[in-house]
Amino acid sequence: MSSFLAPERDCWGEIALRSQVKLETMDDYTSLNQISYVDILKIDTQGFELEVLKGAARMMREHRIRLIYAELIFSEMYEGMPRFDEILRFVLDRGFVLISMYEVFHRDGRAGWTDVLFLDPRFGL
Repeated sequence: MSSFLAPERDCWGEIALRSQVKLETMDDYTSLNQISYVDILKIDTQGFELEVLKGAARMMREHRIRLIYAELIFSEMYEGMPRFDEILRFVLDRGFVLISMYEVFHRDGRAGWTDVLFLDPRFGL
């Protein structure tokens, strides 16, 4: 349940520790470390997925990421968390296609979250 965002009404558990961490975008990190290509970008950042994707926008635009595997949250888990359709739109607008949604987890009788897989179709289907 660790997140950069504060808990919202659907979150469970308690805040046990707060820490400050330095963030770096994927675009900056890959550039600095001379990483030219990513086979699969796995994102599970508890409501911060859109920010991670924004930080990888250049690599996405330059077709240097083949697959994106990410968690999408449907519930109100964290404050300020984007809606799942914003994340879908961001990825789809950059030319990726949705390959699959995996098991949907439910909480309190509603869809809570799922994992999704996107592919840059330049790498084939």
